[in-house]
Amino acid sequence: MSVSSYRASRARRAIASLAAMALVFAASCGRDITDNAPSTRGSIRVSTKAFQTTSTNGGNGGDVSFVRVVISATSGTASSARVITNVVIDADTVGNGSSGNETDTTAGTVTIGFPIQGAGVTYQVTLAAVDASGDTTYRGGPATFSATDVSAAGAVTVSLQANYVGPGANAVRVVASPRSINLVANSNSNQGQFSATAYDATGAALPQALFEWSSADPTIVNVDGNLGTVFAMGKRGSTTVTVTAQGAARPTDAVTVNVSLPASSIVLVSGGGQSGPIGVALANPIVVKAVASDGIPVAGATINFQAQGSGSASPSSAVTNSSGVAQTTWTLGSVVGVQGLNMGIPNSPAQLGVTATGTGTTGGTGSAQLTLLSNNSVIAAHGTSNVVTVLLQSGGKGIQGGFVAFTPGSSGSGSVSAPTVTTDASGHATVTWTLGTAPTESLIISAANAASITLPASVSAASASVRPTSP
Repeated sequence: MSVSSYRASRARRAIASLAAMALVFAASCGRDITDNAPSTRGSIRVSTKAFQTTSTNGGNGGDVSFVRVVISATSGTASSARVITNVVIDADTVGNGSSGNETDTTAGTVTIGFPIQGAGVTYQVTLAAVDASGDTTYRGGPATFSATDVSAAGAVTVSLQANYVGPGANAVRVVASPRSINLVANSNSNQGQFSATAYDATGAALPQALFEWSSADPTIVNVDGNLGTVFAMGKRGSTTVTVTAQGAARPTDAVTVNVSLPASSIVLVSGGGQSGPIGVALANPIVVKAVASDGIPVAGATINFQAQGSGSASPSSAVTNSSGVAQTTWTLGSVVGVQGLNMGIPNSPAQLGVTATGTGTTGGTGSAQLTLLSNNSVIAAHGTSNVVTVLLQSGGKGIQGGFVAFTPGSSGSGSVSAPTVTTDASGHATVTWTLGTAPTESLIISAANAASITLPASVSAASASVRPTSP
């Protein structure tokens, strides 16, 4: 879940920690009312944040269905106290708020009418929030003000603190778990979940306790203030997350969140720019390092290696060590010239490509074989051109891009159309040998790490007979 969608879902659920409730009384200019006669009507503007409506442990927590506001008036003795207003307000009417590490703001207002009682009267305001089961989950007050507190404009402001009194409000200890969570920002591992258990004075667990969560540094970790879900915010570091069990004692516990950054690039440590025979592993491994956006190496990142063409990398995938380093051995493909090796980290923009140069030979003594494929019995006159084709192979497979040399064996042995020929995709090399004027001629065919072939010819003025021989 992204941070933006997380905030939106919180707004839809209308969950918030309860803070002070401000009751703004806007009354008509007072006039003395005696003997409880009908009075001038005033109005009370109730402004509050939404009550928390979700419990992290599956209990009904502080779900609020409605809020009851009661205003009483007294003329000086407790026995004279009388209720002048008793109003039930739908919880949604009071409004929605936000909690956790976001700034709490007034979420909604509702206006309540009440009768002004005149001079010498003391007013008392109480609040009760009731859940769907009919249980009171929050209580606020009493808060008092007198007729003299009402301004000339007929208004007075009273602060009313509402406290949680629902299930689990008798908690004296709370324990959060796990004790720490490691997150990776901007990745699939950027979210974690804490839970908490509250206990009463006897040590018994309170399964329906209600919790509030907060982060010491929201720039590193944001937290859903009701659910305990934590989100890495794209900054490396560690911070504490505190859970508070709502109720009279409000016990707390703190846990740790460590945030690291993912790899944003791969850098070459060593092994780039090598050259070596095609089909053979390069002399030195390709060593690379995964690095985060702040330049710190990233351990535990998986780097995939993919050789272009017919080359290969072993291993094809490696996990970076504690220094952020991984390596592979690159076996070149069959193409002579520049070859490429690509590296990347899954689900990351980190990529790197390196090159090496393949030479037209294969490595290892006797690892290649030359085979004559053209007609090995040629009869022709002096000066006749003859097509000679050979196969360069290794392990039964033709070598593409190999170099085959064709060299006349002695003076008078004629000439070739090309002294060296690069093998095609099947490993074939072809040259045209034009016979000379010597009575005995030869053509030496060679390739690196392969036994050479000597092709002799007995030549007369009229014709020549060509057959292959081996040394």
